[in-house]
Amino acid sequence: MSTYYLKCFDGNVFFDATIRSERNGRKVILVLETDRIHFTAEDHFPFLALQKILLYLEDQGVKLLCNGARIDVYPSGFFMESFLAYKLVMGKVAEAVDLVNVLKATDELERIGTVSDQEAYWQKWLKMGKER
Repeated sequence: MSTYYLKCFDGNVFFDATIRSERNGRKVILVLETDRIHFTAEDHFPFLALQKILLYLEDQGVKLLCNGARIDVYPSGFFMESFLAYKLVMGKVAEAVDLVNVLKATDELERIGTVSDQEAYWQKWLKMGKER
């Protein structure tokens, strides 16, 4: 089991959060806890479990400041079963140096978006790669 110490932002104030990750067979379980929020998500793929947490937080008007919530971070198929994903730059091929742990904290609030924003960025990045 691993624990990550993060911040959340509700549009007005920052507050502390933790995410605990554990495995149950082939599934990963992520438990988000703050003073006011407790939410558990599970999936075979860590990134998809994190997206379930992010969607829940979106409904609460809360952003989670971790790499996996950045619009420019998305895993390749190869890394779907891990906690690693690429930090994507438009027009650039993703390389090993671009890998980040999706549950590690980030302080770049301006890069945090919705799950839909993240999907749109990833689709645009893919399209740019095909046009080269």
